[in-house]
Amino acid sequence: MKNIKKIYWVISGIILAQTCLAAKIKIPDIKDMTARYSNQNAVFLYNNKDITFDIVNDSLKIFQHNEEAIMLLNEHSKNGAKNHIYFGKFNSVNNVNTYTYYLSKGKYKKAEATNKKTTNNIGNSVFYDDSKQIEITYPMVNKGSVMIMAYDEVIKDAHFSDLFYFQSSVPTERTVLTVKVHDNVKVEFKKFNFDRVHIACDSTHKGKYTIYTFTGYNMPAAKYGNNYTSIRHLWPHIHMLVNEVRLSDRTERYFETTDDLFTYYNGFIKTIDTTYSEEFKDKVKEITQNCISDNDKAKAILYWVQDNIKYVAFEDGYRGYIPHSSQKVFDQRYGDCKDMASIIVGMMKVAGLPCYYSWVGTRDIPYTYKELPTIAADNHMVAAYLTKDSLIILDGTMDMYEYGYVPHHIQGKEVLIRLSDKDYTIKHLPVTAFTESRIIDSLSIRINGSSVTGVAQKRWEGYNRYEIASTLDGVKNDKLNKTLNKILVLGNNTFIVNNFNIPDIKDRDNPITIDYSFNVTDYVQNLGNEIYINLNLDKEFAEYKIDTTFSCRPFANDFKFYETTISSLEIPDGFKVSYVPENVSYHNPYFSFKIEYSQNNNRITQLKTITMNLLDLEPKDFSEWDKMILELNKAYNQTVGLEKI
Repeated sequence: MKNIKKIYWVISGIILAQTCLAAKIKIPDIKDMTARYSNQNAVFLYNNKDITFDIVNDSLKIFQHNEEAIMLLNEHSKNGAKNHIYFGKFNSVNNVNTYTYYLSKGKYKKAEATNKKTTNNIGNSVFYDDSKQIEITYPMVNKGSVMIMAYDEVIKDAHFSDLFYFQSSVPTERTVLTVKVHDNVKVEFKKFNFDRVHIACDSTHKGKYTIYTFTGYNMPAAKYGNNYTSIRHLWPHIHMLVNEVRLSDRTERYFETTDDLFTYYNGFIKTIDTTYSEEFKDKVKEITQNCISDNDKAKAILYWVQDNIKYVAFEDGYRGYIPHSSQKVFDQRYGDCKDMASIIVGMMKVAGLPCYYSWVGTRDIPYTYKELPTIAADNHMVAAYLTKDSLIILDGTMDMYEYGYVPHHIQGKEVLIRLSDKDYTIKHLPVTAFTESRIIDSLSIRINGSSVTGVAQKRWEGYNRYEIASTLDGVKNDKLNKTLNKILVLGNNTFIVNNFNIPDIKDRDNPITIDYSFNVTDYVQNLGNEIYINLNLDKEFAEYKIDTTFSCRPFANDFKFYETTISSLEIPDGFKVSYVPENVSYHNPYFSFKIEYSQNNNRITQLKTITMNLLDLEPKDFSEWDKMILELNKAYNQTVGLEKI
């Protein structure tokens, strides 16, 4: 789907009050500011936006004015003396004014920023994107300089109305959102994370307009999120929803309920051509001809799409929301998430299976449909195979995914399923239990002087299978050994894989098992008649202590899983075991580990299990997590002692 985040950053500026440009800006003393913000590189002096929802010539118009003023507090911050304005087919930008107030002999002077460059703004994962950016380079920047930017926007489609953030990654002295709404326009304000800061709210009515004002003072710097906990989870912000507009002869509906959102989405789907060529039908027949059950047919179709339709992200205005027909995707053999969903739906229907277009937001989007029934709740499309007994998500973009698994980045999210032109349902996707995804590494080790040699077998199941398959996919044979040395590394940086065997990674229905042999030099301590060896060749999570002085965001995990490592050491001839570390364990409902030792004849074995029963670890649990990592590292430092008989 369309990269909504880019659109919203376009229309959610960080801005200065309009009156500041009409008169000379009052710049605070740089000494006072550096004292107040001693650990910061910059500060927003003002951070405001003015929005007008108006009726012009019996039509809804949305105008925005954006301004910002940023003071640089040290010499290092001048390296960031650039700014960007983003726009695309849903908004236009004009009246851009940018300049710098800079210190010269103790007084401020003004220099216009004339270096403005307009380019396409294409993300690394996007083949084509209609978004553009104006890059501004500010002149004369140094400690104490103030960078000013102001510009106007026209929002061309009210379905893409605004959101506004009251915090930024640097402190903000004052931030004001002013919204002027015509009496014939119904606008709803959806507030998120307002409990984190104080925002003053006020409203007045003048003539045909209600004016809403939201003001925040002395906003502290906010931390950035992660892959699954974006700033939308953390920063206080408002979404502005146009519910409806009353015009002279009609009322236009936008977003107020999930029914409105479905109606909007349905408009993109109901006009799609649903005719299929004989070649298309024959291919479906060929794909499913050896399948016994309906599940087998659905699986075969999903795997064929994953293997034969190349994923290419494509974002161009409404094309960011409208899928191509199944037939077109089949003919061109590539498409984005919408197109992947489209060809799966088409093939499933030709095969006689109930499958539907569906919208879902990935885990970095915090909203439910009840909280925010707009396109901002979604950024992905999938196909939903829905029967009386089950819901199976079919995602063609995940080309190594095993049939039946919910893609890890949408676990726990709501999915909106289009059943027909007039009907839909919302389902809550499950979070897969940690027992469904595991890694098992079995090591048989021998001591050879100060080195160890071994044979091993490592198996990846569930989401872990997908992860390792994606890592190995496309690696050329002459690069495999180097890749495996990184994946399988044990002991220290002298680890070398000698021989290995890799199964067919495209066999999604079975775990990936790699058999290999290895050696690690300079690993064993020889002290006369004694030998010491650490059986923790794999010190997983040893470096995962959380810096609680810096992080306030949840610790994110791709999926729940557990790892088991069985390390079996052959006791050398002429030696006996003199010391075995104590068994140790740590248990928390969300994370745990257990290390146990046993001896049988001429072998001593360590069994280690680490369980990650979480997707997001909240800051309140960081101290418990760090306790576990501390205990785990203590256990990792324990060695087995051997002595001559």
